[in-house]
Amino acid sequence: MRRRSCASGTQGSKHINTNVCRDRPLYFADHLTGENIIPDPAVLPTYTIVLHSYSTLVPFLVDHIGLALEGPALERRHEMSYIPSLTLPDAIFNTPAASILLPVSTGLVVGYYGRGTTQKTYMELKQPPYRPPPQVFGPVWTVLYGLMGYGAYRAWKVGLSSFDPLKVEYAKVGATLYTIQLGMNLLWMPLFFYMKRPVEATADIFALTGTVGYLTYVWSKVDPIASYCLVPYVAWLGFASYLTVGVSHLNGWNLADKEKPRAQKEGDTKFVNEDPKTR
Repeated sequence: MRRRSCASGTQGSKHINTNVCRDRPLYFADHLTGENIIPDPAVLPTYTIVLHSYSTLVPFLVDHIGLALEGPALERRHEMSYIPSLTLPDAIFNTPAASILLPVSTGLVVGYYGRGTTQKTYMELKQPPYRPPPQVFGPVWTVLYGLMGYGAYRAWKVGLSSFDPLKVEYAKVGATLYTIQLGMNLLWMPLFFYMKRPVEATADIFALTGTVGYLTYVWSKVDPIASYCLVPYVAWLGFASYLTVGVSHLNGWNLADKEKPRAQKEGDTKFVNEDPKTR
């Protein structure tokens, strides 16, 4: 059997050349074995069609089966990170009022409790540079709590109303991360001021900053506005981490002996000694 044209092709991990040249018999060269395969002329059309179908179908299957396997795998990974037992109830995220009031009210309760336990005492701590006056912390945290609550509402509403299953999973994972970071946030003040454990408080705020940073990324996959609500929070946590490490270092990582009677302190400082002479 003779042909007057030449053609060649390569497919998959097994390189097969179909050489059809003038005045030469048709054969198929297997580059892996070096053998020449001369098909029966009666089945040549079928053989050629199978090769063509193979060269077209295999890349299609590889691409689409890969995507089909990757999609559920990604969803399963995110679903594994969603822990209902460590996530606030859905009712909190479903309404903006509840979502905002929860962090604001819990923050106020923790702050008020701290104020009540330090009515008779104050902490004489050496302070690092650029420490703001104590009256700044209350308003700043109130705004940050409100922003994170609104962001949680946005991420939950946009994510669960989406037709994209991956976006839904991101919203659920974000709800778990949000709950965890809120717990770590509220834990810092008892660790630092009540228990006087600066090492544990430093570890807590570092973990909190990392968690909120990752939560910002997760929410960016769901709703950009929700992630933008966390940007001031991340920035403030960075500054708060500096203050925590600075105070802990300047005071020898030991706050147990820094509490003194309030009668020895002039003014109305709530938590720490603000006298510049003692810094």
